[in-house]
Amino acid sequence: MNAPKMNILYKIGFIIMFICLVLFVVSIIVILALNESTVGVIMAVAGVFLCLIAIILTMFSKPKKPKKPKIENNSFSELNTFEISSTDTVYREEENG
Repeated sequence: MNAPKMNILYKIGFIIMFICLVLFVVSIIVILALNESTVGVIMAVAGVFLCLIAIILTMFSKPKKPKKPKIENNSFSELNTFEISSTDTVYREEENG
């Protein structure tokens, strides 16, 4: 069975999550290597904000509904199901007496 494919919200959230990781790594490099703490903190906060957006988008995403296969007229379920109406019951009782 194939796994259900996710919609566009999940894909966007997944991409934003990778951007978050890149911003986090770059902010650490800026803080440690360049000694620019304000720029690094701003980048880290932007990454946290994007991470929050990515989590919200993936929470609201739903998998795409798979296409249902066509059922043939001679299927097993149709052969095993039958309906008895009230008129069938009355006729059988009259025949039996």
